[in-house]
Amino acid sequence: SAAEAAAPPAAAGPAPPAPPSGEMYLAYLKRSSEQEAEPAVTTILGEYIERGMNHGRKVFQKLHTPEDKGVKALDVLLYYWDNRDGENYEGWWFGNKLGGSQVWGHNKDSGQTPPGSGWRVPWNGYVRHDFGVAPREEKTAKDARRNLQVLLDKVAEAEIAADQASEEAQRLLQQATAGGVAEVVLTTKLKEVEALLSPQVTTLTELEKKAVNALQAASGPHATKVPSETLKGLQKIGARVRAKRDSVSTAFSKAQAKRKQVEDALVYGEQEEQDRSTLETMLPEVVEKVNVAEDEVDKAVIAFDFLTATGGEDGDPDMVEQALADTEQAARQGATAVGEAHILLRALVAKSRQFAPRIKEKAEPELGELTKKLDAARRKLAPASKVRQDWDRRNAVQSVVAEVQEELVLADLEVDRAEEAALLLATDPSQESLDKARRQLQSAEARVDKAIAAYEARVEDTSGAAVETLRTELEPRTAALRSRLEEIRPKLQDGALRMKGEGYLREAREKLDEAKRALAKAEEVDAAAEAALAALAGQELPPAFETKMRAPEAAAQNAHTVCLTLKSFIQTKLLEVRRTTAESTAGTVAGMLEMQKSAEQTLARIVDVRSGAARRRRRALLQETEARVAKAEARVKEVSQAAAIFIHGSGASGGGATSSSAPGSAAYADVPGLLPGMSAEAVREAAAKAMLKERSAIEALAEAKRSVVTRQVEAKKEISAEDAGKVAALQARLTALQADLAECRKHFGSAEQRLAARKTLEEVEGKFRETADKVDKAVAAVDALPGDPGDDAPEDQRTQAAAAVKAAEVGIREAQLAVRIMVRGLESQTRTMGFAKEALAPLNAQAKELQARLDDAANRARDLAERAFVRDVLREARAKVAECRSRMAEATASSPGERITPQNLEEVGRQTLQFERLVQAALMAQSAAKTAVAMKRLAVKRLSEVGSKAANQALDALQEEIDEAATKLAELRTRLAEAKAAMLRQAK
Repeated sequence: SAAEAAAPPAAAGPAPPAPPSGEMYLAYLKRSSEQEAEPAVTTILGEYIERGMNHGRKVFQKLHTPEDKGVKALDVLLYYWDNRDGENYEGWWFGNKLGGSQVWGHNKDSGQTPPGSGWRVPWNGYVRHDFGVAPREEKTAKDARRNLQVLLDKVAEAEIAADQASEEAQRLLQQATAGGVAEVVLTTKLKEVEALLSPQVTTLTELEKKAVNALQAASGPHATKVPSETLKGLQKIGARVRAKRDSVSTAFSKAQAKRKQVEDALVYGEQEEQDRSTLETMLPEVVEKVNVAEDEVDKAVIAFDFLTATGGEDGDPDMVEQALADTEQAARQGATAVGEAHILLRALVAKSRQFAPRIKEKAEPELGELTKKLDAARRKLAPASKVRQDWDRRNAVQSVVAEVQEELVLADLEVDRAEEAALLLATDPSQESLDKARRQLQSAEARVDKAIAAYEARVEDTSGAAVETLRTELEPRTAALRSRLEEIRPKLQDGALRMKGEGYLREAREKLDEAKRALAKAEEVDAAAEAALAALAGQELPPAFETKMRAPEAAAQNAHTVCLTLKSFIQTKLLEVRRTTAESTAGTVAGMLEMQKSAEQTLARIVDVRSGAARRRRRALLQETEARVAKAEARVKEVSQAAAIFIHGSGASGGGATSSSAPGSAAYADVPGLLPGMSAEAVREAAAKAMLKERSAIEALAEAKRSVVTRQVEAKKEISAEDAGKVAALQARLTALQADLAECRKHFGSAEQRLAARKTLEEVEGKFRETADKVDKAVAAVDALPGDPGDDAPEDQRTQAAAAVKAAEVGIREAQLAVRIMVRGLESQTRTMGFAKEALAPLNAQAKELQARLDDAANRARDLAERAFVRDVLREARAKVAECRSRMAEATASSPGERITPQNLEEVGRQTLQFERLVQAALMAQSAAKTAVAMKRLAVKRLSEVGSKAANQALDALQEEIDEAATKLAELRTRLAEAKAAMLRQAK
């Protein structure tokens, strides 16, 4: 399509993401309406927000609203495209994406911001002077100033028109309200007033809406550049319009109301007379009926009150029956009177709905009052209407009360028996009296629950006022029964607590006796242990002696447990007894406290026994621990002696191999750490002996460490300062022994590593010699290369020289690979082999020397290869230029110089044709030479800086000659064109 042809080429990718907020622009039409705008214009109208960069300018994206539909809902970008694809593509565009095929508008301006005018919409149309683009804030400020000026002008016009209309309306109202004016004329005048004021109200309302919209736009988030004077002006103009509109609207409403009132008077005049007559005829009859109904209802109420005053279960049944009949008869008569009055009143109310407005307004209060009277009479009559049902329900309630009262009497008797049993328990506390009181209480509770259940069942079966009657008469008695039961329960609990306390005291005495027996046994065992330790003073403790030392502690621990159980029992039971405030528990508490004191005294004696036994055991164990540490020291000394050879070798490493060691001798001969004076079998045998000694030392150390740790754990508890110091000294000795053993292990444990290092050094030495041989061969091959044969040398000589250089380069590459592998191997071995670092150091230095020699040889070989390559490149390029020179000479020599006449036209034509062919051949030769030189320039880029520079200088000289040939070709082509034109003229 045309749009696709004109759109800039597609960009490499989508626009970069941008922050959600940024600079905003507005695309708008300068005319007021958008209804007639073309689809392209409608598509791009709206607000645009910054969304990234493109070609050094900001990209803006159209913002959509929920109301946008059709073309207005399409995605649109406002972006800049530079002249990289031609001047026709340069400028600002409206399109669906960066460089997309669908575009709607174009502007050739190349400024940093979107231009305000000069847009072509559609892109290939004419410049639209009614379309513009502006920053959102500047456009808002400009629109605010323009809206203020427009509103000022229109409001001034509207105020003048409104004032004129108001004056004319006032004049018409004065004429209409003058005395003696007919109602028809008055209505006409009032309609004229409405016709004058209605357009003004509409105009002022629209102006007020415009003022409000203009103020909202000038106060929005994009109105930062709107002057404060403009905002104040918009606020004032809105207030002016609102005040004037309210004034005119009020006058219009008054005229309208007056006209309606006059029209209603004209329409309802005759109807009011008829409705008034109807109301005056029917209303007295309705009033009379309502009064009669009220009288009948009062009679029924009086009869009901008489029944209430005479009634009761103790009243005369005949009198009660007569009162019931009289009340029912009066209630039926009252209901009939109320019904008749209600029917008549409802008919009048229905009739009044069709009355004229003023008659209807007058009738509504009176009819409403009558309706209220009838409703009140109906409510007063309700109790009398149900008198028979209420009386029968009352009798039924009394019967229910009598039944429940029988159950409550039986419950009272059971509660009395329970109270007697509780009193007996207080005077003669025993288990038998307690059990009897509990059984009697359970029986009373069951009887009371049964009576209450009967009462609640009757309440559920009864409804209305009968429920309140039942609750009033029976609920106090049920509450009294519950209260009496609650008073009995504490008495039974008090007796139970007294008996439980005596049982607690007996059990506590038994536990105290048991604790004293356990204490006596612990003291006996402790005395025996003390005698045994005294007998072994200054002697080595036997293996089973520790068990004997722990026996007093075990006996004391057993007594301690028994005593703690006693204390826990006493404390628990004291808490349980003290929860009650009964006086009967006072003796129990006193007895418990006395036994608690005895238990604490016993516990103190047990603690003394435990402490003495623990101190005795710690002294014995400390003596044993010292012996174990001494044994471990002897074992570690043996390990040190066995590992002396390894330690001596490591210590002598400071005078080991130097950088002067040649890679032809044993690389580790001067490295004491690698034990050069010992064979592999001897090294392994010495390491095995040291390991056997180490196992024995580890076992002794472990045994001593366990003993010391045990003493340290005990030191955290009760221990003397002197014993704690001894334990710390033993721990220090063990720590030193562990360090010595670790140092020895570090030396003899590395035997295999030392042997592996010796073997690796031998292998590295062999690889180094192989690599050095390859380097020597490669350097010798480069030294034997002949010099540059030059351009004048024979072809076979140049070929032989190139083959020799290539063979040398192959040897250099192989040597470089070998050196690289060897260097990496040396680096790896240096990092991983600590024992071989000294021996590897001189090899690293010699490897660097080999690398330097190899790099020098490679540079010399590359120099020779580049010279040969440049010579071949220049030879091919010069051949192309020589061919171009030859073609140019042939074309120049064949140029037709004879003047054209009718006689020689044919001959000159053949010459001109031959000349054109030679010019074309020269042109092709010149193009081939130019291409060859360009390709050779690309080929020499990979050369070194020196070789590339020399080649480019030679190619520059050839390029100059090609450029001269191009100039001459242009002259030849001009001469050919002139010759053709002359022939054409002569032929005509």
